[in-house]
Amino acid sequence: MGRLGHLGYGVRPSDRGRGVATRAIVGMLKVAAEMGLSDITAVCEVDNSASIATIERAGGELLDRQGATVRYRISVAR
Repeated sequence: MGRLGHLGYGVRPSDRGRGVATRAIVGMLKVAAEMGLSDITAVCEVDNSASIATIERAGGELLDRQGATVRYRISVAR
């Protein structure tokens, strides 16, 4: 595995359901590629089904669950 980065984000309630989080992930994948990263880690609360769905749509693979937090790996090269 190459270098690894970490992704965390929040979307204000008035922008939820508008694809803002998806665009944020896509944008961060581009930045990560420019930095030479091979993977990023996205983290959210286990009960945040909207974030989990967004991360999984972006190619996120579940790494683990630590208490109330889940971590996903997203490959930069897609």
